Amino acid sequence: MRLAILLALGACRDAPPACEVGALDACTRRCAADELASCVKLGNMYERGAGIPADPAKAVTIYERACTAGESSACTDLGFLLEHGTGVAVDLARATALYQAACDHDDRLGCLYLGHVYDEGPAPDAAKAVAAYRKACTAGALAACANLGVMQAQGTGIAQDAAAAVALFRRACDGGERLGCYDLGVTLRDGTPPDLAQAAQLFDRACEAGEMRGCANLGVMYAAGSGVTADAAKAAALLARACAGGYRDACK
Repeated sequence: MRLAILLALGACRDAPPACEVGALDACTRRCAADELASCVKLGNMYERGAGIPADPAKAVTIYERACTAGESSACTDLGFLLEHGTGVAVDLARATALYQAACDHDDRLGCLYLGHVYDEGPAPDAAKAVAAYRKACTAGALAACANLGVMQAQGTGIAQDAAAAVALFRRACDGGERLGCYDLGVTLRDGTPPDLAQAAQLFDRACEAGEMRGCANLGVMYAAGSGVTADAAKAAALLARACAGGYRDACK
C-alpha cells in the first residue's frame, strides 16, 4: 500500500500542470503526451497569438495531428485555416470535407462553418446549408440559429415561415448572439405593422455587441426620429462608429 501511494505521488509530481491559455510549456507537454484537448488549446494559442507570438503555420501542424488522432474540434479549426488561407494555402474542398467530418461527429462549430460554406460559398447548396445550420443550432451554436432564421424568413432551402424565423432570431438574441438581435430588429422594423421602438432596442443590443449594421440602423432611426426621439448628435455618432467599425454603407 505504501509503495502504491509513493508511486501515485511520484506520478503527480511528474505530471505537467494544466494546459491553460498562455501556458506554452504545459500545453506542449500535454499535447506531446497525446492529450488532444491540450493540442487544440496549443493550436489556438499559435493561431491567435494568445500569450505567445502568433504562428499560424505551426497551428496547422498541431491541428492536423490532433484531427488525424480523432479530435473533431481540431478538424474544425484546421478547416477554418484552410478555408481562409491562414498559415496554409487555401483549400476550400478539404476545408469542407473537414467541416463535414467534424459535424458528423457532433462538433457544433464544424456544422456552423459547413452551413456557411453551403450558404455563401462558391457552390451554394441551400438544402445542405439548412441541414448543417439546424444541427448546429440544436447543439447550441446561436449564430447558426440566426442564419437558419434568415433562410426560413426568405424560404431558401426550407419552407418560408416568418413566425419560425422570428423564434430563431429571438432564441439567438436571448442567448447573446448579436446576429440574432440584428435580424430580429430588421424583421420588427419591416413588419406589418412595424414595431419601431422594439427594433431600436434590438439594434442597440446588436450594436453594443459589435454588430456594426445595428449601429448604422440605429443611427438612421435617430436621424429620422423613427421609434426613438430624434437626436442628430446620436445619429452622427452611431454612423461614425459603424463606419469606423468597417460597415462601409455607414460612411456615405
